[in-house]
Amino acid sequence: MILITYTPGAAARPEVYEPWLRSEDNPLFNRVAGIDEYSNWKLRSRGSLECTHFDFLGLAQPDDLERVWFSEELDRFRAKWVARWGYGSAGPSPVSAYATLFIRDGDPIRARERFVRIDLDPADCATGQRWKAVSAVRKHWAVGRAPSGQPWRRPIAEFNPLGCTSIALKFQASPPEYGISAECIAAPSKVTPEMGEQR
Repeated sequence: MILITYTPGAAARPEVYEPWLRSEDNPLFNRVAGIDEYSNWKLRSRGSLECTHFDFLGLAQPDDLERVWFSEELDRFRAKWVARWGYGSAGPSPVSAYATLFIRDGDPIRARERFVRIDLDPADCATGQRWKAVSAVRKHWAVGRAPSGQPWRRPIAEFNPLGCTSIALKFQASPPEYGISAECIAAPSKVTPEMGEQR
């Protein structure tokens, strides 16, 4: 699973941006071969996360990573995203310039509830789906491709813009009472008051 963290620019007003995610961004990503499920989220409580939004991009198979990440169809769409919504005049922060690749034993990522609580580097007693950070993945559409001789993926022990090595996710129908939390904007099998059934 790739956690794509970002903060869009001022043009991305919720009343315009969120319907666009539902009508264009989410359906397109979920049609791409190699993507098992893609969902869009906005943070309600940020904690130490230096972003306002994120996407869960679940890969169908681990081997699909490079094909999905460098998809020509998605790159054309991502370039339009940057041109339309952007990151503001300062450009993307480190946490918006890189995504984080996670691995987990068990079921793939699924958005089945409206809200999610996120625990960073959870204690052993934490509940929810547990994911281990593997590498930071360069967003070439935001900051350009890696210079010659440099990798597009870097081990998390070497470079970690997100600042944690594991997460626990607990999906729930009501807003979490504490911790970092987010609300679903769009998902292929998600129903919220703002959106109809999408699959």
